[in-house]
Amino acid sequence: MWWTLPFAIFLVTADGPSGERDVARTPRLVIVPNASTILQGDHLLVMVLVENPTTDEIRIFPDKKMPVDGYLRLLIRFGDGWSLVRSMREERDGGGFGVASESKGRVVLGESTYAEFKVIQRQKSSFVFDRPGKFELLAAVRTASGVMESKPVEITVEARSESDIHRAEEIASKVSGLELGGLRWVEPDYLAGFRDLGGNIGRRIENALLLRDFTAGKRIDGRVLTPQDLPEFLRTRFDRVSWEYSLLRLAHFYEGPGDWNAVRQVLAPVPHDSFERRGSLNLLRTFGNPLAIPAWIREDLGKPGTEVVESD
Repeated sequence: MWWTLPFAIFLVTADGPSGERDVARTPRLVIVPNASTILQGDHLLVMVLVENPTTDEIRIFPDKKMPVDGYLRLLIRFGDGWSLVRSMREERDGGGFGVASESKGRVVLGESTYAEFKVIQRQKSSFVFDRPGKFELLAAVRTASGVMESKPVEITVEARSESDIHRAEEIASKVSGLELGGLRWVEPDYLAGFRDLGGNIGRRIENALLLRDFTAGKRIDGRVLTPQDLPEFLRTRFDRVSWEYSLLRLAHFYEGPGDWNAVRQVLAPVPHDSFERRGSLNLLRTFGNPLAIPAWIREDLGKPGTEVVESD
């Protein structure tokens, strides 16, 4: 497999007129967790960004030997040594989400950022964050020129009581962290009974119930919000990772009934390129009214990297 530890670090560099390295214009890989402190048994929503400040496109590639959740791999360390960590989509479905062929890969356009979102919760039958202490996460991706590696980020895990760990096990058996991040509602009254667990579980349940009320047309803070109102409202309630991930999920939600105006409204503030965003843009191109699409989206639709690059 292409990842070997320690990694052979690859950095694309751009030299200035004096021959000095222009660090500001160096592509890089960045991990952004939805929280840096969580509780024992919590799941973690992670945004991994390929930042490409250059004018040249970058192609990223998956590992052909292993079905993966996208292109960007996560590794975890507790104490000595790094090991691969699988997202909940890989644990549940075996991966394969948005994976292209070895020869084509996926394009990250110049002067853009490409994001993948991963929910980490369980490996087989155990919680990933199963004990108090300091964990580290690191991301890696293979490009045409080598392996690009992020800087590690530290996640502090605090202890839960034994009884709350059992309750966390109970809810994990009922609904995964992946589902809490989306719009797949599983007995909302059941979920509400666990919001007092706190940590990421409590935060994600609060977020999930709020989004459920919104999609059901219920009043939130005394008023009925529209799709146009929602992005700014959620910005004040959610962390930045949950905010962007939720907008992408809401765009997908509105694609079902063909409410293309709502798709535009929740998608417009999304700051990063992603598999989900490209999919929504392609559906807007096919089924939406191009004249009503905001200018920045119309511009994106003309770029070759907007379409998802997949194998034949």
